Amino acid sequence: GGEGGEEGGENADAIYYNNFDKEAATKTYGSGNSYPYLDQFEGWKNEQGSGASGVSYLFNGMSARSNSTSDGTYSKYAGSGMNNLFFFYDAYIQVNGIELGESRSLVISFGAEKYLNNGDSNFNKDEFKVYVSDTGKKWVALEYEIGGTEISGTWNLNTSEAFTMPSSKLYIHISASVASAYRLDDLKVVASTEAGKTIDTSNGVDLGTGSGEEGGETGGEE
Repeated sequence: GGEGGEEGGENADAIYYNNFDKEAATKTYGSGNSYPYLDQFEGWKNEQGSGASGVSYLFNGMSARSNSTSDGTYSKYAGSGMNNLFFFYDAYIQVNGIELGESRSLVISFGAEKYLNNGDSNFNKDEFKVYVSDTGKKWVALEYEIGGTEISGTWNLNTSEAFTMPSSKLYIHISASVASAYRLDDLKVVASTEAGKTIDTSNGVDLGTGSGEEGGETGGEE
């Protein structure tokens, strides 16, 4: 309810939401003119929502950037702007341990853009994969729809099919198989009114990342 567009208003229903905008990323890293890798900068950790307090992150080949924003000329949805996450080589971002409470049927949405210098900038779902898990060990690929028909070099809001988790924790893994082309913003998990298929990770794939429970920052009690 309430007026659309006010901060927090449209995301008040989120189980997890991150616009990655806690603090603007600057080109002052590396030798002084690079955007930060995610382990060099905390300003992208801006998670909120009923299940967000204990999450931790795993990532590889990811940087936070404040250019080519999701609210600019090339955006086809009302993106948050400021920061987005950029996928380099062998890149992934993994969100571990979202607490679902009673809401087991879910939908994930996210803003994403593909722009490849002198290359194919058409967004390709085969190159940008979203996986979910209940433990962070075995993963199931999630189908999603691209918002809108203009998909070359544009930000679009993409939405998963409804799905149901077998237990009270959700892990999300997002990867790009093409380097230096894809960006992510406004990652959101909400409860779904329809159940969708139940995620069975017993024959899921091992993405080789582990659950992030051992070592690293866990961001809350186990």
